[in-house]
Amino acid sequence: MEVCADLHRSIWECLKCISLQERVSNYLNSVKVELIGEMSPDSVGVR
Repeated sequence: MEVCADLHRSIWECLKCISLQERVSNYLNSVKVELIGEMSPDSVGVR
């Protein structure tokens, strides 16, 4: 359980330096990829 807490803390520290606009943009991009249902190796959604 402690490893999980450390991992969460590390991820949060990394996210704090990313602006909210970037986070929202990245989130929306990942939602778009999920809606399309396929993902290419370079992380760009393909139909």
